[in-house]
Order: sequence, then C-alpha cells, then structure tokens
Amino acid sequence: MIIIVCIIKIIMKIKNTTENIYNIKNILFHMRTNLTVTLYVINNTSLHFVNEELC
Repeated sequence: MIIIVCIIKIIMKIKNTTENIYNIKNILFHMRTNLTVTLYVINNTSLHFVNEELC
C-alpha cells in the first residue's frame, strides 16, 4: 500500500510540474521581455521539485 501511495504522490508532483512548465511557456509566449524572470522561476521550480522528497 505504501508503494502505491508513493507512486500516486510522484504522479501528482509530475502533473503539477508539467502544469507549471505549461504556464511558464504561456508566460514566455505573451511576455518575451520577462525572459530573465521566467527563467528564474523555472530554475526555482526545478530546484524545489528536485529538493523535495518524493515520498
């Protein structure tokens, strides 16, 4: 059961990350001048995702 819960948590995190990336792409498309800020957000999101424990 614990393994199943872990897998569900991982899937949810991947889904959330995918949505974040999609949102960031939209921001990039609409506001190209904010490229630096957007890249900063991408880096922070990635680091946060990597640093967070999966289970």
